[in-house]
Amino acid sequence: MTESSILTVRVADQTHTIGAEGRRTQLVLSALLRQAGVSLNTRCGQRGLCDGCVVDLLSGQLIDAGTGVTIEATDGPHSIRACQCHLPPRGSAEIHVPVRSLLAHEPQV
Repeated sequence: MTESSILTVRVADQTHTIGAEGRRTQLVLSALLRQAGVSLNTRCGQRGLCDGCVVDLLSGQLIDAGTGVTIEATDGPHSIRACQCHLPPRGSAEIHVPVRSLLAHEPQV
């Protein structure tokens, strides 16, 4: 039996549901969101050096990719860097992506 996780993503007035199974749960959230069409500002190359990809964990659990520590939203929203966390092998989480964390393409002269 394959383990799976569900990520609910709130962006502005839209809600997306992303399912992840097996090795996809090991993808950091910024990569998982990019595959689902929600690109975040990862200007530091997903090294955790900036706050461009900060999202709010509203409910559920995520895992810190560097330490393996479980992050829970117990007392309200918890701000995290999406490039530094991934889904647990099974379970669910809900996040809110603020507009400032979205990748916005603005051509320059």
